[in-house]
Amino acid sequence: AGQVNQAYDIFKELIDCGFAPDVFTLSILMNTFGKVGNMRAACALFNQLKCRGVVPNIVVYGVYIANLMKAGETRMVCDILHEMRSAGCALDVVVYNILMGYLIKVGNLDSARNLYQEMICSGVNPNETTLQIMLKLRPS
Repeated sequence: AGQVNQAYDIFKELIDCGFAPDVFTLSILMNTFGKVGNMRAACALFNQLKCRGVVPNIVVYGVYIANLMKAGETRMVCDILHEMRSAGCALDVVVYNILMGYLIKVGNLDSARNLYQEMICSGVNPNETTLQIMLKLRPS
């Protein structure tokens, strides 16, 4: 975690010097914070950069949602999904997979099935990961 904090300190220095991070850098840092369990830093980074005018893309949103779900922040996930849709950012197969995987993990199988149907109706094609997730819905 010490190296993560050092990386974040360097990142903050760069921002303070006027360098504008791109969404790729943002997603890497957010993912790193999520891996070490520092959701407060990931959330702060996400919000700080949005305030600076960085427009999150589907990758950044996906990383953020995955981290929020790992932390059990379901309400925040709902807020982020609403924000994404309001901004015209359509969900992709990766985000759908993250959401369905989480719903299955917490035992909300009907919602996972409904989300799968939404994905198909939205024209998002399932991938191999989607099929592996959906197989978990089948009775053993």
